[in-house]
Amino acid sequence: MVIRGSPTSTNANFLLDGRSLFYHDVITFGTTTLPTLETTLIRARNTDGVVITTAGGGIVCQSAETGDLVVPHDLQCTYTVTAATVEATTVETTLIKAGDATGLFLTTSGGAVIAKSAENGNLIVPQDLQCTYTVTAATVEAATVETTLIKAGDTT
Repeated sequence: MVIRGSPTSTNANFLLDGRSLFYHDVITFGTTTLPTLETTLIRARNTDGVVITTAGGGIVCQSAETGDLVVPHDLQCTYTVTAATVEATTVETTLIKAGDATGLFLTTSGGAVIAKSAENGNLIVPQDLQCTYTVTAATVEAATVETTLIKAGDTT
């Protein structure tokens, strides 16, 4: 079946195998139900953006007007997450890997470097290092050490 808007304009074809071809925008007043959606672009209709929810209405993620993706709950990834910058209140992981030879930097919100990794695996702390509990190391290099107790390790 062919639906035409005019004698020279085909709007839709309904094929014998059950598929439908639409040649112009389709506006649906109500809910569209699809088992699978294959597309190259999902664009928001207005400034509310795009929201992906669970069947119960819980928000999984949504787009912000800035283009950011907002994920209000835990983000669980089986494979690699690649980002230029990650800002998070808490990060639980078994590995944080530097993106290049400059290593990893731990900074304050103002950008001051608290600690950084060196290519050889050393941890560089440019300011005072204050530890409430034990520091265990094969070697400690410091210009000044202030402590109430230094224990010798195994000397055998």
